[in-house]
Amino acid sequence: MTEVGYTKTIKPVRDWNERVWRLMFAQQLEITRGRVEGSQAVAVSGTITVGGAVTDIMIWPGSTVKDPSVAPVGGVQMTLVSTSAQDGSAGTGIRTLRFNYLDADLNPHSEIVTLNGTTPVVTVATNVRWVGDLTGLTFGSEKHAVGDITVTNSGTRYKLLDLGARATRSTAFRVPTGKRLIVHSLFAGACSGTAAAKVQVSLVASVIGNLDGTVDRFEDVGLLFRQGTIELQDNTTTLADGALGAFPAGSILGFRVTTDKGATASAGFYGWLEDAD
Repeated sequence: MTEVGYTKTIKPVRDWNERVWRLMFAQQLEITRGRVEGSQAVAVSGTITVGGAVTDIMIWPGSTVKDPSVAPVGGVQMTLVSTSAQDGSAGTGIRTLRFNYLDADLNPHSEIVTLNGTTPVVTVATNVRWVGDLTGLTFGSEKHAVGDITVTNSGTRYKLLDLGARATRSTAFRVPTGKRLIVHSLFAGACSGTAAAKVQVSLVASVIGNLDGTVDRFEDVGLLFRQGTIELQDNTTTLADGALGAFPAGSILGFRVTTDKGATASAGFYGWLEDAD
């Protein structure tokens, strides 16, 4: 389809000549514009504030764990509840939210959940294998969560939308089925005021590539391994250099932090999902 003289939909790469052409005409920008068939831009960011020294915990509010919780392969039904009665259909906080998830086959879906404050509500979906972002859709006068909203199953917490937020702020991400994730750029930062905390931020993933071309995978047992680490002290750094990494369908990515004092750390990545070969 064409409009005003240019092609709005670009088909998958067919040969090397076309690959070079796309690089010359800023394929990344075209993906961001939604003009590359089978591809979509991805932005993941998260933050955590800790009161003292921690070692290798995932970056999202309230985290105390080294690896994210991973639901059984067949998926489960999830329960959502807030610590405040005001996160409900007539409350001052979040009233309804969009619950994004991957099903048992790692296909992406979403449903709209009406909260009921401190009374648990369950998802319609019973085959949730990975909990994605939660995003508030309708709000009361506060226009943000008035309590901590958790997503759990049988006592295991899979996600947290923290008090004061409008959406989850987690760095954990899982690649849907049939897709490949290309990471284009990374960022990480840390601040501690006068404490001058020494902070280490690591990109972690459930895959390890080997020199013989094989890939070892650990997502279904919930284990993440370091892919790279930087050290920070009250500053922020960004790494952007084209395609920094490729992760196959089912992979889990995230960031961990280690600090010797209380601090706030943030991290994330930008990239895109594309159809797997």
